[in-house]
Amino acid sequence: MEIWTALVDDLCLMSFTAWTQKNDAGPARVRVLDSISKNNLVYAQEVAGLCREQDAPDRIRLIRRSPRDWWPSGLFHASDQSWPAVVARGLILSAGLVVLSRSHLTEVRQPGWRRVLTLVERGQSRQFGQWRLSAAEFLGEQDRRAEFEQAFRATLARSGDLYRAGEAGAYDVGDVQSHHALPRVLRRSGLPQSWLSTWCDYPRRRRNATASRAATRLIDDMRSRRGWPSRQRSRAAVRTVGS
Repeated sequence: MEIWTALVDDLCLMSFTAWTQKNDAGPARVRVLDSISKNNLVYAQEVAGLCREQDAPDRIRLIRRSPRDWWPSGLFHASDQSWPAVVARGLILSAGLVVLSRSHLTEVRQPGWRRVLTLVERGQSRQFGQWRLSAAEFLGEQDRRAEFEQAFRATLARSGDLYRAGEAGAYDVGDVQSHHALPRVLRRSGLPQSWLSTWCDYPRRRRNATASRAATRLIDDMRSRRGWPSRQRSRAAVRTVGS
């Protein structure tokens, strides 16, 4: 289950990324982005608690770490924060988490892990559906389809380390089974098969956030942004976990 420790970082950063997109979104999209942001932070808290990544994985310690303590996947090593790039990022991460949680639910027996994996699988399945709707909008707009294709192919090429940790002595091989299954799930989004050609053949090792100026800036922005996360978000998170 070591790979889940690394995915805590991706969940936190996707939560923040979705939150930052709300300023430029319409009313309907704001509600979706707020749900994605809130729930990904919940999942990060829950998984971090099980992984015992920190003595007390509360929301402040979870988020306020310096960049050297982050090992995000390549999804967050790019500076492009445009809506097409964010949709590509969300689509790949949610699909990747659905694949991994379903795979591990067939193997684990510990009640705590089964509860959290079920929570993640259900929540990320909903998010995958939401990102699919946004992707379908791009696919249906001829003038924006090429823009989305470029963003998606570039994002997929960078995310080959999704299923492999980066720290020395950590999960060295990666989850090869999930890595090979991800393109099949992404194909269900209606994406052309040719767009999936940038997915690498084998899981790559993650890099530390300090290796990427884009990742470092994103983490610094998240750590310094006032009102993030809000107390209301934290209270809502508790209710979501308990439901």
